[in-house]
Amino acid sequence: AGIRKRNEEWKRGSLGLLGVMILFLLIYTVNRGLLLNDIGLQELASSRGVTPANSSLTPVSGVGNPSNANPASRSCVSPASVASQVASGNVCAGVSCTVLSGCQYSRYASIIEAESRASNIDPRITTVIMCKESRANPLAQNRNPNGTYDCGLMQINQQTPCDATSLDPTTSIRRGVALIREKSNSASVRQTYGGVPANAGLFASYNCCANGTVPNSPSVDCNQASGFPSSIPKWACPINPGDGQFNMCVVKSYACELVACLNSL
Repeated sequence: AGIRKRNEEWKRGSLGLLGVMILFLLIYTVNRGLLLNDIGLQELASSRGVTPANSSLTPVSGVGNPSNANPASRSCVSPASVASQVASGNVCAGVSCTVLSGCQYSRYASIIEAESRASNIDPRITTVIMCKESRANPLAQNRNPNGTYDCGLMQINQQTPCDATSLDPTTSIRRGVALIREKSNSASVRQTYGGVPANAGLFASYNCCANGTVPNSPSVDCNQASGFPSSIPKWACPINPGDGQFNMCVVKSYACELVACLNSL
């Protein structure tokens, strides 16, 4: 009887150990990060978009939050490389357009045309910004770290959560065009730089910055004194670019891609 009891205890112990090993292998296969104390909280925190119930559309990042999983980690190209691009006449050289792919902007072409023409804005500018901001998702919304919200097709920033009015396509496009016009009329955007494509400053300004940074102001780090052929805007300078969502390298990526997209329409 004693031997049988010990055998049963040994079997139960062995089965328990086998179960633990199987559970470990399953967790390791499905989510190894859980075992390594890394369950992806940073990536989870960066997915700030919220889509209303009953919607199959997916949220995207908005104004002030460039589409980038971890903006703080975006590496800048070397200052020498940027200086070479400026000397060759295009600080956005080599950047391609990806946001027009899958962006069904034709759905809103008539609204974009009417609102843009009424404000003397090139409809193509409105189109590429909309595709970058929301991929033509009218329900796109995002909550920013400062507690504000970005809403709708043009990801217009506001203090209160997105509602039916702010998500209305016509309203969002109209507000977006008004913002584009406001930015295009600002003194900083009107300032031109050698080697910087037209409208790049406008795109950078639309995207940045809630912390008060003026992205198209002359850089104090990238100029002739530091080896550049000419002065360039802050958003194009890879030296001291800033942190997090206000990293100028992220802003440059945003602005240069929209320049490429504008040229492809």
